[in-house]
Amino acid sequence: MRVAPLGGRTPASWSCCPSGTSVPVGRNPLYWRSASDRETRMKTLRRLRLAAACLGALLLSGVPGGAATYTDFNVPGARSTTLSDISNGVMTGFYQDEALTFHSFTYDGSLHLLADAPFSAASAGTSAYAISGTFVVGEAGSDSRSHAFILIDNSYVPLDNAAPNLSTTARGIEAGRVVGYYLDLQAQSHGFIFNGSSYVTVNDPLSTDGTTLNGISGNHIIGTSSARSFIYDGTTFVTIPKPAGSSDFLVLGIDGINLVGQYRDSQHELHGFFYNGSSYLTLDAPMPGATNTKINGIEGNTLTGSYNDQNGIAHGLIVIVPEPAGGALMAAALVVLIGTGRWRGEGAGFRI
Repeated sequence: MRVAPLGGRTPASWSCCPSGTSVPVGRNPLYWRSASDRETRMKTLRRLRLAAACLGALLLSGVPGGAATYTDFNVPGARSTTLSDISNGVMTGFYQDEALTFHSFTYDGSLHLLADAPFSAASAGTSAYAISGTFVVGEAGSDSRSHAFILIDNSYVPLDNAAPNLSTTARGIEAGRVVGYYLDLQAQSHGFIFNGSSYVTVNDPLSTDGTTLNGISGNHIIGTSSARSFIYDGTTFVTIPKPAGSSDFLVLGIDGINLVGQYRDSQHELHGFFYNGSSYLTLDAPMPGATNTKINGIEGNTLTGSYNDQNGIAHGLIVIVPEPAGGALMAAALVVLIGTGRWRGEGAGFRI
């Protein structure tokens, strides 16, 4: 965060000296007063510096404090459930019925089951991957391929990339832009951005084996290639550092500077994560027998994903990440500021 310097001239009504006195040119008024007054002012400055340090540490503290809270979410009667994304408090995802066919839903406090896309095969179904406002995107499977879609007012619109392809998948949406990937005729993956009228293909220049785009927030698009996970702003690719010793590192959701996804540790165990731009918070569902935690979506400190139970069945997962661990620092800063109270002296004074 960049802080603009204070500028402009000091108003004439501001005074650091008693009325009717003057300060010799080049002399600091802090040193012009009596010894006791100078000592008082120096203590005040030291307190202010301490308060600034506390507040600075607070601003730089982005790692959530305390324990995250986990809640499982299951579509009644479904064989498995996955929560994909969240927007304005509304969640979306997909579930499998007993015939292992995929279907989609939204949840706003009440569960809304979505009809399958009319161009999906009965045996393949429809999977919702992202939501923005009232728009939902994902993929609908047919017998031979998958089709990207956008759901508008309960109507499915296919978003198959204009380039010759074997399949297309939409993974993210914001402000009318859809991101995802398609497979070319050689089954190589390529990222795409759809702006409502045309497609732009995106390939990571470091990758020799495909690129996918997984989410979007503002001008920042997250993706994964054979070489790395990255953030793309339309011009530049920036590598996202992965946790030490990790593999299968996937960034799947973005909200501002915060990222979520999944990785495998050195023991090949799968974990979800929250990343604030400087530190990772590993997330593992605490339910008995839970494995393979995955985090797919993020809005504020609410995360959406899934975990597998002891039978390998997926359950939807809602994770609330605590606010940054800065309350104690803020309190300390306020105590210092309040303790500083007034900058006393003869004549004019300074009050916080």
